[in-house]
Amino acid sequence: MSNKRSKQKDICLASIPLGGARALFDQGLTIIHPYFGEEKRFNFMYDKYWTAYSEKIRRKLQVILVDDCGTPPIHTLLNNRDCNFNLTIYRIIDDLKYNTPGALNVGSVEAKTDFIFHMDSDCALEEDMLDTLMQQAPLHGWMYKFRRNRITENPDRKRLTRYLPCANLLHKDLFTVVRGFDEDFTGSRSGGYGFFDNHFDYKILKAGFKRAVIDGIIVTEYMESLVDDAKPVGPLGVGVHRTDTDNETNRYLYRRKQSSPELENPEILRFTYEKVYERII
Repeated sequence: MSNKRSKQKDICLASIPLGGARALFDQGLTIIHPYFGEEKRFNFMYDKYWTAYSEKIRRKLQVILVDDCGTPPIHTLLNNRDCNFNLTIYRIIDDLKYNTPGALNVGSVEAKTDFIFHMDSDCALEEDMLDTLMQQAPLHGWMYKFRRNRITENPDRKRLTRYLPCANLLHKDLFTVVRGFDEDFTGSRSGGYGFFDNHFDYKILKAGFKRAVIDGIIVTEYMESLVDDAKPVGPLGVGVHRTDTDNETNRYLYRRKQSSPELENPEILRFTYEKVYERII
């Protein structure tokens, strides 16, 4: 692994091979996506990515979708489909606003593989990128990040290739040690939106683990093209309807938790959820 520092504090550039003991093709990998009624995204990812991957990948890849009490329920979109990959869907029953941290916690706790990969629902790995990743043997004490290729007609957004805040590859032990994503950032509790991913990174570093951006493995990030036609476009042009006030509320909470360790929340999964679909090949 290269130890070259990037301009971002406390993050390195990792060259492949990563230097761990076992390749992901040997031990398996779970990708975790939070969903909230994004029908267009689901259909696109199902047809273009999950079902289209090679059999070699589909045999070793587990996909977990966590439905954050959205409409329509994601598992209903599988009606009349013959799923050809390993897919499990959990649905959060409690209707908590902006509960992405809780959704990521569900998928992480329920994952059966040692390594897990958090990724937003508008993000995917092209087959060559995923094949290269699964040939790698990640190091146990590292959390890996990924640069992005943004699919957008907006040139300013297109130019942003910096690593994704919430695309994380890590061993489940790291998730367990830092007690997952802090659900105090859930909108129903905080009154705001976001910064749960920044706080998760902060906890990873505070616990003594390391972060690295894997050189050459790129995540494809779809933007306005995957916004459902029937839903209004949000202020970011990607179906996201948070406000500046929502952002600032959670930013302030993040800063408070950094300066006051007693505010750290050790509890996760403070809501009810259920498994609503499973297909194992």
